[in-house]
Amino acid sequence: MTIAVHHDALGAWRAAWVGELLGGATVLTCPDPAAAVRSGEADAAVVSADNLPTDLEPAAFCERGDVREALVAPGIGTLEHLPEGARVGIGTSLQQAQLELLRPDLECLMLDGSLEDQLTALDEGKVVAVVAGYADLSRLGLTDAATEIFAPELVMPAIGQGGTVVLCRKDDRESCAQVNEACDHFPTRRELICELQFRRLNPDPLTTACALASDRFLYLFMLQITREGKAVRIRSSVPVGEATTLAELATRELSATGQ
Repeated sequence: MTIAVHHDALGAWRAAWVGELLGGATVLTCPDPAAAVRSGEADAAVVSADNLPTDLEPAAFCERGDVREALVAPGIGTLEHLPEGARVGIGTSLQQAQLELLRPDLECLMLDGSLEDQLTALDEGKVVAVVAGYADLSRLGLTDAATEIFAPELVMPAIGQGGTVVLCRKDDRESCAQVNEACDHFPTRRELICELQFRRLNPDPLTTACALASDRFLYLFMLQITREGKAVRIRSSVPVGEATTLAELATRELSATGQ
């Protein structure tokens, strides 16, 4: 089997992990793994769980990593100890909005590119700190770089954070079955499908949710940042047998807040 991954360090990590789960695979590195599957260059694309294409089959939701956000602030440590007016590198508007609630004095700088690019901006002094997913830091062997790990109650992660999905063509049932058997982690599948459905129902980038599956229940923790700069937090849950209804239920509960 040929698996396509992004040509960066996280792509290399995903290739090694999923290749091992599959018992071996040929790796294709490219700018757009999903496109490589569509064209037939690869049998599967191994990608992060955010913003999945709808024309490919999520054949496997691999076991999820740590969902938390982390601060990388060498020589400083925590968000509380950042100097007034410090420039902080962020990758999403959701991170920016949450930092502005916690430290309105900070200057947030949107950093494009890979995690390595963001950390390079830190090394070059363009920012004094970076907010990044703790799972991605861990996957690159950089857990020691995290100077603060935020509880989700303080800084909520983006939809799908820490997740890895293997995509196949919908008509390639053989590859779908092989990938599913080797790589799928059912509790993670429940969590990520719920979050992705919530995103489809709530596309506002300043509204996010994080699901947690237990043996008996599926929980969804939601955050909405309003135009007035207020953080609205809600928790919803259903028995695991009703997991497909949770995103719709949570959306109704969020709407009922009147925000």
